[in-house]
Order: sequence, then C-alpha cells, then structure tokens
Amino acid sequence: MSVGSSSNSTGTAKVKKELLRKVAGNSEWSVNNKYDKLHTPLPVEKIVQNAERLIDMEIPYNLLKDNCEHFVTLLRYDNKISDQVNNAIYLSSALLAFSLIVITIPMSISLAKKRKKYAGTAQGVQNEEGEIDVCPQLAEDENAERKTHDDLTEKVALLTTEILDTLSQTYVRNIK
Repeated sequence: MSVGSSSNSTGTAKVKKELLRKVAGNSEWSVNNKYDKLHTPLPVEKIVQNAERLIDMEIPYNLLKDNCEHFVTLLRYDNKISDQVNNAIYLSSALLAFSLIVITIPMSISLAKKRKKYAGTAQGVQNEEGEIDVCPQLAEDENAERKTHDDLTEKVALLTTEILDTLSQTYVRNIK
C-alpha cells in the first residue's frame, strides 16, 4: 500500500500488489499475526479475495482511524485494530493527566495557604453587585489562580495535540 498524505496525516492510499522481496528489499521482515489469539482470522481465500478486490483502489488514509495496520487487520480479521494508535493515545493521555496533576496540586496548595492567611483578618466590602465580599483580595487571588490554571490546562491540551500530530507525521514518513 503506498500512501499519499497531507500534513495532518490524512489523505488517501493506493492499494498495490507487489512481491514482498521487492517491497522489503534487503530489509528484515516477519509475519506478525499477533492478534490471532484474540481474534479469529478469516479464511485465507477470503483474505486474498478481499485484498485483490482492492488492488489499484484509492482508499481513505488517516493515521488514527485508517492506517496500514488498520488495513491489514481489517483484511485478516474483518476488524480494524491498531496497537500503534492505541499506544500513542494512551501515552498522550497519561502525559496530559500527569501534567494536569502537576499543575493543579501546587495551585491548590497556594490557594489553601492564602485562605489561611486571610482567615479572620478580612473585613466585609461591598462588591459591584451589592453583595458583601468577606475577603475581596482572596476572591481576586482565586480568580487569578483559576485563570492561570485554565490557561495552563489549555497549553497542556495544545501540547498533547502537537505531540500526537508529531507522532502522526513521523509514522507517515516512516511508512513512505
């Protein structure tokens, strides 16, 4: 399968029939039927028939939903499976969760210290809505901390997206 893609790792792939020794060249290769223990393979005749039906067709390509591993597992098991994608998603999710914890804990500690500092020393002040704020400085600090937290959370989410996109682009370059 040869792949044509854009920078966002989506596009089309043209299915080709070529000899393995021509495609692999001098590279090492092996048959990997790692999903056979979890999924029942289709009969070989059916796999070959489905593959030959697709020769010279342009099919959708998307690193996360329709990559080469998805293609071959669909042919073999009639089910799209890709550990490559799952592993990248799990890694990125773990990174995002860890980053949010690292951001949130220090901010919570900081707010708790400020609440303790302001406890018992605050005087009531009327705010713009006519309500009495017991401690306007604490409210301002909490709002500032919340905005900082939201900004950092957004940056972590953008970074995670960039990591996934970089993984996608690297993977596409490696299969060309």
